[in-house]
Amino acid sequence: MRQERVIATRKVTRQLKAAENAVDQAGIELAQLCATLLSARRQAGLSATVGATEFSKIAATFASWAQVREEMASHHKVLDGIAGVLGTQVRATGDGDDKPPFNPAIEEEDGNVVRIAA
Repeated sequence: MRQERVIATRKVTRQLKAAENAVDQAGIELAQLCATLLSARRQAGLSATVGATEFSKIAATFASWAQVREEMASHHKVLDGIAGVLGTQVRATGDGDDKPPFNPAIEEEDGNVVRIAA
């Protein structure tokens, strides 16, 4: 049963990372859309009022995206709590200072640790 919990934790961890990547990609696409709209309007020599309302709506969509991104980040704490109840541990690594240091000596000995690279 312990191995099944580790496998389940790994699946959730991988899917969370995939969802985060998709959310990040959506933000990139929205930002590029805003830049393209501004650039195309200028290139076409159009008035600043052309497309202004739609640009504002897209900017509002970007603000909503930022809230979604924040929510995705908050899921880590909840899922870490669930992993703790299951007796597994999720370890994320990356460049951020808010992540615990990776210790291969401890984590190789503890087969109950799931590690993903960010």
